Amino acid sequence: MRMKMKSRYKTFQIIGLTVLILYTVTLLGCLLWAFMNTFKRGLVFSDDPFGFPKPFVFSNYKDMYNVLSVPIGNTTVRLPKLILFTIVYAGGCAFLGNFVTCITAYAIAKFKFRFSGFLYSLNIVIMILPIIGTLGAEIQLTQTLGINGKWWILWVMRAHFLGIGLMIFHANFKGIPESFTEAAKIDGANNWAILFRIMFPLISKTFGLLLLLSFMGYWNDFQTPLIYMPNYPPIALALYRLSQGALVGTSFPPVKLAGAFVVFLPMLILFIVFNGKIIGNVSIGGVKE
Repeated sequence: MRMKMKSRYKTFQIIGLTVLILYTVTLLGCLLWAFMNTFKRGLVFSDDPFGFPKPFVFSNYKDMYNVLSVPIGNTTVRLPKLILFTIVYAGGCAFLGNFVTCITAYAIAKFKFRFSGFLYSLNIVIMILPIIGTLGAEIQLTQTLGINGKWWILWVMRAHFLGIGLMIFHANFKGIPESFTEAAKIDGANNWAILFRIMFPLISKTFGLLLLLSFMGYWNDFQTPLIYMPNYPPIALALYRLSQGALVGTSFPPVKLAGAFVVFLPMLILFIVFNGKIIGNVSIGGVKE
């Protein structure tokens, strides 16, 4: 019986590994194909989309840089400001959202109060039940308060604890032994010192991973900033306009692919730089070096 179970387990392992290899090869193949075509002229791409660039041309990136923009009234927001607005929006929303979630999860996990269980259960219910139709109410509220169009409005709206992040932080804090807290209290540390000097370093890799994933999601979002802060367009909106051919001189696919790679490059650099630090070996109750 054990031999049969081991044989079946190995079979599933081989099938799973094969599927992952095929998926990785397909993903990298599409990525390399797209990157290769950014160096082709438009007519060459139309005649031979799968061939090697002959010759290599870099004018597509120059054309993309010249046209990648978003008109705002009588002005035009170009690539440098688009990147700046996106970093401010994505960085602020990702950090504040995860910070509030982390603080809330710590309070629920380490302090026994009347609403601790209620807040955790409420988060699960909200995750299960689909909440739709709130966009109109949110827009009306921001307009009534006179804050629609402010660059910081989305920071405030994203500073909540609802989501899968609360459950992840809660599990991390629950797994940290109480002896850490007791030892810190004996040394005279208050609750804030325990959180920032004891607890937070132990879950810093989890925080960094969720921060990176949130940042990537906000980096690719253009609909929300378009609604709440139209005067501060993100780079994803310019890329959408580029993909739809709304910008003059961008009808050729190589120019569109060049724009896509410019938007994708910062995320790739972030993942490469922080890959080893974020997705490292984490041991609840301590950090493995």
